[in-house]
Amino acid sequence: MKNINWWKSKLSDIDNLFDSVKKGQISTLCKSAGGRDVKMVTYGNKYDLKRKANYSSACGAGDIRYYADKTDVPPTILLVGAMHAQELEGTAALLNMINIIENGCDFRGNTGGDLSALFQNLNCRLIIIPIMNPDGRIRC
Repeated sequence: MKNINWWKSKLSDIDNLFDSVKKGQISTLCKSAGGRDVKMVTYGNKYDLKRKANYSSACGAGDIRYYADKTDVPPTILLVGAMHAQELEGTAALLNMINIIENGCDFRGNTGGDLSALFQNLNCRLIIIPIMNPDGRIRC
């Protein structure tokens, strides 16, 4: 049987990896219906969008910048691994991606070429949520 220790998708795998994160910021997005934390890791700065109104008011005023002035603001990339809990591939891919960002290699030891450098030089905010539904995953 092949060694598949690199295939990580359990809630305990997420917790173990998040405990070792140094370059990103770990936070809890919300609590699930079952009371479990929905955790995320963020790389990059949160930008001030100079909000002065809600979206509807800004549209009514004819200038969306009242809601979010994105002038000279790098993009934010949001990656969600498992919305419904059973998408194991997305969770495994994102945990390997986090490991590349943090340690320069995936869980198999592959460096991924310039992927590590790409993340270090990326001019954006990156938010990764490996699993959005921990209650469903615990039942897998």
